[in-house]
Amino acid sequence: MDKYKETEDFFNKNANSYATSKSHANDDDLKILINSLNLKDNYTGLDIATGTGFTAVELAKHIKSVIAIDITDNMINEAKKLANQNSLDNIEFINENAEHMEFNDNYFDVITCRRAAHHFHDKNKVMKESSRVLKNNGLFGIDDMTTYNRSIDALNNLEKIRDRSHVEMLSKSEWINTFENNNFDVIQLYSFNRVIPFSEWLRPISVDSNTGKKCRDFILNASDDFLRDISWDSKNETFIKRWIVIIGKKIY
Repeated sequence: MDKYKETEDFFNKNANSYATSKSHANDDDLKILINSLNLKDNYTGLDIATGTGFTAVELAKHIKSVIAIDITDNMINEAKKLANQNSLDNIEFINENAEHMEFNDNYFDVITCRRAAHHFHDKNKVMKESSRVLKNNGLFGIDDMTTYNRSIDALNNLEKIRDRSHVEMLSKSEWINTFENNNFDVIQLYSFNRVIPFSEWLRPISVDSNTGKKCRDFILNASDDFLRDISWDSKNETFIKRWIVIIGKKIY
């Protein structure tokens, strides 16, 4: 079975929900990512695992052209709609896997990947491919969920209950090692945290579904350390979701 079949199935089914996600559209981690890349209007950019296109659209407002790739047709269709709504004609959307990109070496000036890397089965292969297609001294910005080291395994397990296509989020130190092992110097690191209601985190899964109930049970039976690390508020059913924005510069 294709290792990404569950990813395709989940996001083809839920593309419309992600296209209307206020968090994906408006959270400040998108601004942090875009503002950290020293963008120039003559740049050619690549957005990896573009989803419904929020990052590609913001990137395209600042540079000459963007190629946005994803493996899910319905997500790409939603991304095209978003580009049209923003009157942008400088984005090309392609169904392509980031582990096996067909672009020439040293082609892009900048690469982005937002809220998607936890779905990659082979992050090192994605990093190697990104290093290959990025120009020397080009910047690669990744924005993905994370948490404290002692709770990352537990949070990964919880995310896998909600979404079977979730593979693994990394800690800050793991991301730094992943960049440095693939010809990048880490030049900037940012954290973005937001209190999020349990029901919003579950979206597009229903709170009353079997999956929703399993996620709530996981939290209610979790260790005190885990609950402290995510700042679980049992009265209001909220917790703190954390993202890391990491910018790497290709060194050779």
